[in-house]
Amino acid sequence: MKIQSLLLIGLLLSSTASLAQTLEQSFAPLMAEYKQSPYAFMQAHMAADVRFVAGHNGELMDIRKLVTPDQKVEDAQWSDLKFFESGDMGVVTGVRITRYANPKGAAPTYKDAFTYTYKKQNNDWKIVAMQHTKMEYK
Repeated sequence: MKIQSLLLIGLLLSSTASLAQTLEQSFAPLMAEYKQSPYAFMQAHMAADVRFVAGHNGELMDIRKLVTPDQKVEDAQWSDLKFFESGDMGVVTGVRITRYANPKGAAPTYKDAFTYTYKKQNNDWKIVAMQHTKMEYK
């Protein structure tokens, strides 16, 4: 009976530990979701009151008005990543290059330095603040 109890406790601890992923472990799968559908990603992984400072002009914008259900990403890459994590808060900085689909012509490409601030809620990292700094837009 003791062995069964110990095995059960061990299984519970290992399953709980696998759910508690660091922000660094979670970032690539989260960005893969973003590539599939920016709108679905926003609905699932951004706080309702997310703050967004846009790279165009440093203006505080409502990202929920910028991202539409039909928006598509042709390509997105993140590089020069640096992760900081403390408790249920995390920050990722780096460079992102995103090319959005444009059925009417050339697809716009945005290269930004970025800072994303995350808060862990129910084992999911939610973006609570975003900041982009324009590097190159074409």
